Amino acid sequence: MQPIWNINRPAVVMDCGTGFSKIGFAGNSEPSFVIPTVLGPGAPSSALSPASGLGLATRSAGGGSGGPLLGDLDFSIGEEALLAAQLAAGAALGGGGSGAGGTVSSGGGGGGGGGGGGAAGVGGGGGGLTFPVRQGVVTDWDAMERFWQKSLFHYLRVDPEEHCVVLTEPPLNPPESREAMAEIMFESFNVAGMYVGVQAVLALYAGWA
Repeated sequence: MQPIWNINRPAVVMDCGTGFSKIGFAGNSEPSFVIPTVLGPGAPSSALSPASGLGLATRSAGGGSGGPLLGDLDFSIGEEALLAAQLAAGAALGGGGSGAGGTVSSGGGGGGGGGGGGAAGVGGGGGGLTFPVRQGVVTDWDAMERFWQKSLFHYLRVDPEEHCVVLTEPPLNPPESREAMAEIMFESFNVAGMYVGVQAVLALYAGWA
């Protein structure tokens, strides 16, 4: 019987904030990727590879094929989502690139507050963006699950069944949020193990490391 968890494989760390998310592996001195916490329409095939220059997460994780779900990720996250939204908005406006850029900048800058960007992402379909985290708290768990899915299979290219996962939460996070995290991680991704830590406390630990 194949073991669920290989102790030689590092834990996956995902720190998802309102504006940006840091994803990578435990033991590394810096995240493998730092991307905006946003979902958008599927990006063109030429723009579907994560930004170079941030390190090959696959090699630092000890390998991984990306999993069978990789081909089903018909949406984008991070900078790819912003680019896809720009292209979609530009096409809708007949090539008005400046208008598209203004729309995306407005949505990205309002990640901490207004619900206009999220509503556009849910109902708009075309160039809409969805921001799953508001003021440090997850407000759209379906979008958050999709964001984690893309982070694991497309960016880090790992099989979550072979890794433990470390997630972060803000202080005084309601217990329901932890329950939702555990439900998604164990039932959707079947992770080997999970730990949830307060962001400020983990930052303090990192400072002493």
